[in-house]
Amino acid sequence: MERKFDPLFSSEVMTESSQQVSRELEKEVAIVRFVKVDNPRIELEIEMWSKFLTGIDRQFVGFLFVLDYDSDEFRTNWAEKMPSDIPLILDSKGLVKQENEVGEDYGEQTLILGEDLKILTATGSPIILDNFDLMRSVLGHELKNQGYTTGVKGPINDPDSENRTWLMGEPIYMTQAGIRLTPEEFKKLLESGQFYPEFTFSDTVKMIRRK
Repeated sequence: MERKFDPLFSSEVMTESSQQVSRELEKEVAIVRFVKVDNPRIELEIEMWSKFLTGIDRQFVGFLFVLDYDSDEFRTNWAEKMPSDIPLILDSKGLVKQENEVGEDYGEQTLILGEDLKILTATGSPIILDNFDLMRSVLGHELKNQGYTTGVKGPINDPDSENRTWLMGEPIYMTQAGIRLTPEEFKKLLESGQFYPEFTFSDTVKMIRRK
């Protein structure tokens, strides 16, 4: 049976802005993270989400975070590290959690949504590298299936695929000095064995000379 996400906009679930939440969920793909506020590694998780966002085009990818309860300390950490326009839902009564069959531990659930809020996959915290890579991979493939060639920047890792590392579109190739290379020049430098590509969470690939 196809599962869909239910944001449950009711008077019993407080939202920062229901319109803002709706806008995030209306994007081509979306991530919904159930956050356990008293998780001792929550600061690290916020830092990882901030890093994750640098490699995502938010024109296509929406983000929504569901908290189990309100916390001034969490909001302070959030404000210091995260963009101000990412909405939070306070689910102190567990209604959103219950509607989406989330287990007892919020920290075990991150949902990736496709068209019509269909749940494509569920994973855990991004502080685990496998989860981090899985989310980027699912987002990249879903956007590609919808006809987009951008949305996830930098290399996408698919550990179980024959094509283990791929990019959604043609990147910009640069020398270490910042001079732009054509794909043919890039290929020649790579084949020479004197350089290696440096990938980041952007669409720019730098060629680094081996020491």
